[in-house]
Amino acid sequence: MRLRGYIRLWILLSLGLAYEAFALNFVPELSLIGYLQERVPVLQGSLNPRPGGRISLWYGWAGFSLMVLTNFYVLRKRWTPLRKFGSTTGWLDFHIFCGLAGPTFILFHTNFKVGGLVAISFWSMVVSFLSGIVGRYFFVQAARQQLELERELENHELRLRQHAALLSRPGADLAVQVEAFKLRAIRLAGAQVLDEPNGQAVLKAVFSSILGDLRLHFGLRKFEPQMKATLHALAITRRRILYQAHFQQVMGYWHSFHMPFAVFMYLVAAIHIVVALLFRVSEAA
Repeated sequence: MRLRGYIRLWILLSLGLAYEAFALNFVPELSLIGYLQERVPVLQGSLNPRPGGRISLWYGWAGFSLMVLTNFYVLRKRWTPLRKFGSTTGWLDFHIFCGLAGPTFILFHTNFKVGGLVAISFWSMVVSFLSGIVGRYFFVQAARQQLELERELENHELRLRQHAALLSRPGADLAVQVEAFKLRAIRLAGAQVLDEPNGQAVLKAVFSSILGDLRLHFGLRKFEPQMKATLHALAITRRRILYQAHFQQVMGYWHSFHMPFAVFMYLVAAIHIVVALLFRVSEAA
């Protein structure tokens, strides 16, 4: 499944959890969980969504399990036998989905009462998954090898000439037309040689890429769909070739920011779980 599919799944999951939260808090008879509890003996129990209740614990364990699943992406990168299963981008998309769905379950686990130790872990999760979404953008820019990108650029240029030949008017200079289309798309994408000092060049590469994506989205509308897709891919590939070294630097900075929040999140979550289990044991005693 691609990232868009995971995002749709997360939105549906969030809407379902939001519906249940509303029903459990205000109109219990509309709750789907309540409907199941009436018919499945093992599920029978309190419908109170308060933190620490049965439903809250289900959400908590689901959220924590999803956060643990995010580590399979990290494990795959470090354990060679796992690399033959799926693509890096596919695993990264699954990693992002778990990073989105996990905090969503945790939010409903707290019944929107985020405070104390849970608040520290929750906001660490929020920072971690938001930075993860940003990190995916950086990863896509930096992941490909230079030779692979250059071959891809040649293929895009070949397709561009083929599309232009089909659409060009009789008597038009095809080479001039193709070059004009290509230069326009590259200019919109923000692909340019950066002469600034290293730090400034990295920042300019990031902002030029983000603004370039927006300009490409709106600036190629007049072209027919296949031509537009080819020009878009060509310009993006050209920009990745120019900015690859800069985005590899950005990925290093990003890892230094992202990892501490992830580690801190797991540490505080583990403390919260241990304390909650001990409290329940002592309460039962």
